Amino acid sequence: MTRQVTFRRVDDLSGGPATERIRFALDGEEWFVDLNAANAEQLRQGLAPFIAAARDVLGPRRRAEMADTVSGWGAAQQLADSRALAHLDQIVDDLAGSSERLDTDRS
Repeated sequence: MTRQVTFRRVDDLSGGPATERIRFALDGEEWFVDLNAANAEQLRQGLAPFIAAARDVLGPRRRAEMADTVSGWGAAQQLADSRALAHLDQIVDDLAGSSERLDTDRS
């Protein structure tokens, strides 16, 4: 007996076919939603003003760039990479804490 299994991505709003999965986070919670192109565009347009006013969180690419910078600084200070990179998380935490303490009035 042969069995064939087919997986379809279904739009979580309309119930029709979905074209993409969108991952997002708010208030420390993270979700994903499968949407068709029209619903995905509607979500992006709805969030656009908030994204435009927001500050970017340090993501994997930026963390890698920062690691390269810290590694270069460590080399200039004649520190081993492991010792310089050991401080990367503390640097990131310090930067995040500093931005939370700053007056960020955008008006």
